[in-house]
Amino acid sequence: MAFTQNDLNALLSMPGNSYLNKPAKDKYEDFKQVDPFPDIPDALLNSADIVKYILTTGMIYPFIPKKLEGATYTCEFSGEYIYWDVDRIKHKKTLSEDEKLPIKPNSIVFLGIKPIFYIPEYIALRFNLRVKNAYKGLLLGTGPIVDPGYVGKLFIPLHNLTSNEYCIKCKADLIDIEFTKISKNVNWDIKSKAVLMGIVKSLDFTSVPYIPKLFDRPTLDMDSYDSYIDKSLTEDSFAKKETETPFVNSSMQEEIKKFDEMKKDIKEKLDELNYLKTFFTFTIAAVLIAALSLFVSSGWYFSNATKLSEAMQSITRQQEEYDKDKKYFDELIIELQSRVDGLENASNSSGGTP
Repeated sequence: MAFTQNDLNALLSMPGNSYLNKPAKDKYEDFKQVDPFPDIPDALLNSADIVKYILTTGMIYPFIPKKLEGATYTCEFSGEYIYWDVDRIKHKKTLSEDEKLPIKPNSIVFLGIKPIFYIPEYIALRFNLRVKNAYKGLLLGTGPIVDPGYVGKLFIPLHNLTSNEYCIKCKADLIDIEFTKISKNVNWDIKSKAVLMGIVKSLDFTSVPYIPKLFDRPTLDMDSYDSYIDKSLTEDSFAKKETETPFVNSSMQEEIKKFDEMKKDIKEKLDELNYLKTFFTFTIAAVLIAALSLFVSSGWYFSNATKLSEAMQSITRQQEEYDKDKKYFDELIIELQSRVDGLENASNSSGGTP
C-alpha cells in the first residue's frame, strides 16, 4: 500500500480539508504551541500520523508523499554545500541540477537538506544517513536530534573516512528522519483554543493509510549481502567516482602504506650513502698513501702542494656532506616511524585494521 501524490491531491481537495492548503509557515504559527492530535500517543510516529502532523502543522515543506515509508521520511541533498580546503579557505556553493559534488577521501563537507522545517514544540526529529550511504563507509554521526521548535534548513556534516572519492548529485536521497512526539505538557492543550479545535474537527484523514517500508533487502545468504554492498557503492546517485571493482577501506591504511614506502626509499638511500662512505674512506687512504710516497721519493709534493691541498679539501667537503645527509635521513626515519605508530594506534583505537 502506498500514499501517492494523487492521493495527497485528493485529500487536499476534500471540503473539510481546506485548511491544509494554507502556507506551511501560517499553519506552523497556528499550531507551534498547540497539539492538534492529543489522542496520538507520545511515541515514535508511524507514517499515517506523520502525514497528519505534516499537513496540519506545516512541519516539512515541501512534503513529497513518496519519501515517506514506515516511520521515516527521506530527505534529499539540496545542492548547497560548504567545505574548507587544505588552506583553510571556506567554499560555499550550490550545484546546478546536472552537476555532481566530489566527496574527497579523508574529508568533511557540510551538505544542505532540501525541505524547510517548521517543528512544533511537541515534536523532536532524529536523522541519520540512509543505509546505502552508510555501506559506502561514510559517517554522519550517532543520530543527531533536531530540537522541538526549530525553524529553518539543515546542513549535515558528512565525513568520508575512506580512501574512495564519491560523487553526489543534486536531489540525491541522503538522510532518513524519524519523528517523536514528546511527553505531554498543559501548555499545548487545544481545548482552550476554540477556533483551532473547530479546524481540527473538520479535518478528514480517513484516506491516509499506514505506509509500510518497502525493502530491497538481501537474503540471509552472505553472497547476497556482498552483492548488496557492491550495489550500494555503484548503482545510485551517490556512487564511487571510479568504475573499478568496488571496495571500501580506511584512508589511514593508505597513509600508512605511503609512509612504509617512503621509509623503504629512505633506507635504500642510506644504504647508498654507506656505500659512498666506504668508497670515500678507501679513496682518502689511497690518496694519502700516494701523496706520502711521492713526498718521500721526490720533491713532487712541494711543486704540487696547492693542487694536493685542494684535492684534500674536496674530499673533506664530500665527507661532511655525507655526514650531513646521513643525519637528515636518520632524523626523517625517526619522525616517519613516529607518525606511522600514531596512525596505527589511531586505527586500532577506532576498531580499524592496522
